[in-house]
Amino acid sequence: MTEKAAHWILKGSAHDAELLRLHALEEVFDEHTCRLLREKIGVQVGWRCLELGAGAGSIARWLAERIGSSGSVVAADINCRFLTDVPPNVEVRELDAAVADFGTEEFDLVHHRSVLAFVSGRDEALARLVASLRPGGWLLSEEALNNEYVVAGDSDDKLLARFFDGLRAILDAAGTDRLFAARLRFALKDLSLADVGHEGSVWIAQGGDQRSDIYWPAVDGLRSQLRTLGRFADDEIDRLRELLRDSNSRWVSATLMSAWGRRPG
Repeated sequence: MTEKAAHWILKGSAHDAELLRLHALEEVFDEHTCRLLREKIGVQVGWRCLELGAGAGSIARWLAERIGSSGSVVAADINCRFLTDVPPNVEVRELDAAVADFGTEEFDLVHHRSVLAFVSGRDEALARLVASLRPGGWLLSEEALNNEYVVAGDSDDKLLARFFDGLRAILDAAGTDRLFAARLRFALKDLSLADVGHEGSVWIAQGGDQRSDIYWPAVDGLRSQLRTLGRFADDEIDRLRELLRDSNSRWVSATLMSAWGRRPG
């Protein structure tokens, strides 16, 4: 079967809404990611790093401080509009992960978060990332399982649950591989990486806190898709925006699956 061409579902989002969403992702996941980079990878002074899907740049900035002036970070994204005011040891590079040449034996560390599930040829892209590692270099791959579910069960909660189902339908229609995260550990082993490990991160979200900002901008950005694929009426979409900001709304988040491994040598 030919792989369906994938595309990012929120590529047309308004500037402020997308920045809000990226900052919310940082709030939710950066502590987890940085702990793995410290404890599992052991990022060292002087390393050369690739941060793929750099977003608003929080992990690129963290790496830049960790590796010091003798190291360097390539902060790469398909749209680099938020990668401003970066440290001098960070190079901003615009690229498409689906087709990019990441180089050969160039990096001591490659990290990506919520990138490859959304691009075509994701397995080939992962193999190119492994090829870009120097002998002894580390890959930390992080992708999300969109398995959100609502905690309670009144009529409004059922509307919120329908939103998560609709979001999954939109991701599927866009060619996203929602199970790619579950395959990461095995994919790294198949690519002959050593010292492979994995773990997941999940949280209980509450409407109105900063972490809920991951979701409510999608209601506006995906309004037409929610009408067609999710079969929502306009008044239901408006109510969704309210629910995602209502402190009485609670749901279990997507699970961030993290897998890491070292290139032998």
